[in-house]
Amino acid sequence: VNEFARKNIIDSDKRRFLAATELNELKKVLANQREYHIEYDVYVNGYIRHFHNRYTINNTNADEPHMLISIRDITDITNERVKRQTELQLIVAAATTVYPLILESNLTKDTVHVAFNNGELIEWDFSPTTIDDLVNITVSTISDNLQRADYRTKFTRQALIKAFEAGKKEVSMRFRHVRYDNTLHWIEKKVIFMESKTGELFCISLSHCIDEEVEQTMAMSAAKEQAEIASKAKSQFLFNMSHDIRTPMNAIIGYAELMERHWGDNELTTNYLHKLKGASQFLLALIGNVLEIARIESGKETLNEAPWNLKKINDTLEIVLDR
Repeated sequence: VNEFARKNIIDSDKRRFLAATELNELKKVLANQREYHIEYDVYVNGYIRHFHNRYTINNTNADEPHMLISIRDITDITNERVKRQTELQLIVAAATTVYPLILESNLTKDTVHVAFNNGELIEWDFSPTTIDDLVNITVSTISDNLQRADYRTKFTRQALIKAFEAGKKEVSMRFRHVRYDNTLHWIEKKVIFMESKTGELFCISLSHCIDEEVEQTMAMSAAKEQAEIASKAKSQFLFNMSHDIRTPMNAIIGYAELMERHWGDNELTTNYLHKLKGASQFLLALIGNVLEIARIESGKETLNEAPWNLKKINDTLEIVLDR
């Protein structure tokens, strides 16, 4: 062991390696646990490689227990792990400006790690152990029963694995969340899948409060609904007005035809002329009312109180509706 360390292990790892692999130390450690691991760097053909040793006890022969040592080069795996950790750190650094809660989950090993938590959504003692444990913790904070069921169908470990296998890059959901201070908030959660070269499946969970966005969406929806109601009211108004305008127009045309037909009869034509004039005045007043509505909508109309003659209005209506 000393010769191997002297020739191969880099200087910064030699003392630690020799202390950890000293025979009496290994006996003491392996008396209390089934196996022991150590990682270190060595020189191979002028290059630094990362090795991993695994020590176990073989008790097949109780009188002569043997220690088994397996050694492997894990440089590529370590590089991939460092690369993935670096990528995660970059993601976390960028995402923490927007997302107050970021979790890393290993779907293959069923583990959860809190990458970032500023305490805005979940208190600092938040510590899930498995992915489904995380689901149970989150579901307990969702106020709506339907959203609870929907959350379970999307974010359990098996549901996430199934979504990834189906080709999805991410899974997201919005739900009402009861925060630790008993205030109610809208939360958006996104889970982004990441597959390592070793075949392990990871996902990053990003959660943030979207109260302002939801309020704006609801305000826009209410405004749209009001606009649709106003549009329908205008359409109905125009339909009614076209019908109301057609009535005095028919009267005017009808009385004009009667006057033409009885042109020589002064008494009849005078009567028809009187009614035609009344229908015309009614039409003019109707058009004036339409213009008045436009002035009311623009805020330019003023209230003008004045007496009016009910009999005169009734006579005019009889003239118009007589046709």
